[in-house]
Amino acid sequence: MIILLENITRSTLLHPVLFSIFPVIFLYSQSDNILPFRGFVFPLFLSIFVTLLLLIVVRYVLKNKPKSALIVSLFVFLSLTFGHFKNLLSSYEGIFEITDIHVFAIFGILVIGGSFYFIKTKRKLDNATIITNSVAVILVVMVLVNVGTYNFEKSFYDEFNDYTPNQSLGISEKHGSPDVYILVLDAYENQMVLQKFFDYDNQEFIDSLIEQGFFVSNTYTNSNYDKTDFSVPSILNMDYVHHLVPSDVSDKYKVELRNKLTNNNIVMKNFKAMGYKNIGLDSGWIGTRVVDIADENLCEKSNDSRILNLLKETTIFQSLSLIIANDLGKDPNQNILNEFDKVPIDHEKRQKVFCNLSELPQIHQKFEEPVFVFWHILSPHTPWVFDSNGDPPLEKVSSLMKNVKKRQTAYLNEMEFINKKIIDSTKKLILESDNEPIIIILSDHGTRIVDNERTEDEKNIIRYGNLMAFYLPNDVEPLAYETTPVNIFRLIFNSYFNGNYKILENKVFESSGTEFRDWDKKVSNVFG
Repeated sequence: MIILLENITRSTLLHPVLFSIFPVIFLYSQSDNILPFRGFVFPLFLSIFVTLLLLIVVRYVLKNKPKSALIVSLFVFLSLTFGHFKNLLSSYEGIFEITDIHVFAIFGILVIGGSFYFIKTKRKLDNATIITNSVAVILVVMVLVNVGTYNFEKSFYDEFNDYTPNQSLGISEKHGSPDVYILVLDAYENQMVLQKFFDYDNQEFIDSLIEQGFFVSNTYTNSNYDKTDFSVPSILNMDYVHHLVPSDVSDKYKVELRNKLTNNNIVMKNFKAMGYKNIGLDSGWIGTRVVDIADENLCEKSNDSRILNLLKETTIFQSLSLIIANDLGKDPNQNILNEFDKVPIDHEKRQKVFCNLSELPQIHQKFEEPVFVFWHILSPHTPWVFDSNGDPPLEKVSSLMKNVKKRQTAYLNEMEFINKKIIDSTKKLILESDNEPIIIILSDHGTRIVDNERTEDEKNIIRYGNLMAFYLPNDVEPLAYETTPVNIFRLIFNSYFNGNYKILENKVFESSGTEFRDWDKKVSNVFG
């Protein structure tokens, strides 16, 4: 055993490989399991492959294993942790100006200087190899312990939300078994907010829905939360999520447990018990990519390009791309983000949205059973990847851009495109269904495009303002009045499936769990 350990610590292959995987597993450890592990497999393989290829080339040139390994480890470690080093230096920007060229120059000095030393030194470098291997092992072990501890602790909550429907629902003779659709548009803003704060009239879309038979309130409507990972589990479990998630766990566990509420939600359990097919559509966001309890998840894709993008942001390639952009006379805050940095995310969102829009109108044709369809689409949420015609926007607008008007325009352009597609889809669903479907269109929360000059009440009214539209067969109108998302399925089950759910008091919560007091008064103060 001692001989084996000694051979391992002297290995010239160990530290380059460990340094190549360290940034990837570190990123996973910091993601709080929000990003799926399977998405890290390809970046892990790619990092190891490139490192080994580089090691072969350098060994061929130098004809010296220890020197080659140390040079490659130095280059790989500095390259893959470059972003963290840059962020550290950026914290001193108030003292002196830091640019990408400055940081890149420091990187070059370290790599060239270190390589020159290793090439010219006459030492055997056995001790340097042992020390470097030890450092690499310690770094990787620390990260793996962190990941292991997290997964061990969260295993105590594996049975979380493992409950059965608490009411016996059934198909009523009057209403039959209508297909039920809930279409959740991410960050879609309320019409009154759009008019008052965006100077935008969305009435054409509202009128098109009303013409199809939808009820859309002409008053201000709002979500119960201003974040998706609260709103979605609240909607699908017909309850406020704060008392459903244990308070004695850290924030990262609460995120995981809220995702569990979505994946094992009571609404789909109710429909499954009544013989419905539960259908989810992969939104591209981890919380609603694959709903475990669904019978099928359409548009599912196993890889996740966001992970490669996140990894790239911590490497030298991020700064190198910006330097190249400046040399070519491009705007590094716009063109290069579109052409280099954000392409994977933008491309994935476009493909996901197009797939979702294609699948939605034909789901009811694929199954003999009635269907319950949960559809969460990441539009008009950032990144804004559609103009009003569905083409890629000519100008890339970042959600961090200080120009509020540009962000509003990009947001509204994507909204206009989604409006057209929603109208086309709902028309087809209504016309082609054998029985009139139930269709609920709502947004999980409002937008975060808020001018800093707004009052706190105005900011909150914008963040929580949402769209709610109901297509209800047999004119079950009580559903459509004075409700918030938490009560929607309580009303659906009571009105159509012989349920007897208590209607909850409509409340509005901050993410911390603090309830807004006098919410109606805030609305009145803003809109008069």
